[in-house]
Amino acid sequence: MAKYLSIALGLILLLIGVLAIVKWVAAVAQFVLAMIALTLVLVGLVAVAFGISEVRSAAEEQRRRAQAPAPREGPTTETGGESTGTTD
Repeated sequence: MAKYLSIALGLILLLIGVLAIVKWVAAVAQFVLAMIALTLVLVGLVAVAFGISEVRSAAEEQRRRAQAPAPREGPTTETGGESTGTTD
């Protein structure tokens, strides 16, 4: 019984909502346009913040590379064999 009641209530509310949209179509259109404008502003702010973050990290990486000492050239001390953990 509760299932049918929830379906009936849902249909009634759906009908009331559609009638309200039809009656206040200008206000609904204005609200939708305002939401679109606000969404565009928020997406723009996120894009600018992301861009600033990318520029900062690239500049920091470039600064880090400029301050790092140049790699030394010459013989390496690495060994090619595996270590067994025992000493002879």
